[in-house]
Amino acid sequence: MQMRLREKELETEVRLKELEAGGRRESSVYGSKGQDPLKLIPPFDEGAVSQFFERIARGHEWPREKWSTFAQTAQKGKALKACDTLSFE
Repeated sequence: MQMRLREKELETEVRLKELEAGGRRESSVYGSKGQDPLKLIPPFDEGAVSQFFERIARGHEWPREKWSTFAQTAQKGKALKACDTLSFE
C-alpha cells in the first residue's frame, strides 16, 4: 500500500515537472523522456519491509520464534548472503 502511494507521489512529481517545463521533453542520456531513472525509483526502506512482514506474521498468528526463519526463506542476493553469515546463537 505504501509503495503504491509512493509510486503515485512520484508520478505526480514527474507530471508537475513536465508541466512546469511547458510539457516539453528533451532527449538525454536517460532516454527520450529525459527522466533520471534513479529519481523515479523509491528508496529502499527496511523499516517498511519489516513492518509489512510483522503485520503479515501477526495476522496469520505465526509463532514469533519462527519469524526469522520465515523471513530468511524470502531473502535473495546480498540479504541472503548476510543471513548465511549469522550464527545460530
